[in-house]
Amino acid sequence: MLLVLLLACATAQAAHWVRLSAKNLFPYYVDVSSITVDGDARSAWFKTTYPHHARKSDDGTKYLATTIEMTQILCTGKQVRALSWVWSFEDGSGGSGSNPTAFQPVPPDSWAELAMDYLCKWTPKPTG
Repeated sequence: MLLVLLLACATAQAAHWVRLSAKNLFPYYVDVSSITVDGDARSAWFKTTYPHHARKSDDGTKYLATTIEMTQILCTGKQVRALSWVWSFEDGSGGSGSNPTAFQPVPPDSWAELAMDYLCKWTPKPTG
């Protein structure tokens, strides 16, 4: 868990968040400085910000403010999984997790499809 928090802190300091637009979704961003490519797999940090009192926690006791998730996409197979995540609530509390989930098909018209479309078309800019 400490590693996830350290990664999140490092990401927050060096992050270059770009907003991805889509209908009927909360504001959704990708940190382009975190994108990695390993063959067909693409990974990056994604952030969702929630308007005040717009989304409750899974147990329904608190309202989410922000979620940040390291997401991995398999472009050819159109599959997605979460590698680690950090969340914060409106009251200032939060948490994190780092147990990679199993790959799942990317649902149509979802945040995962938005992420897949962006990451799978992304190419690094040449340096130097």
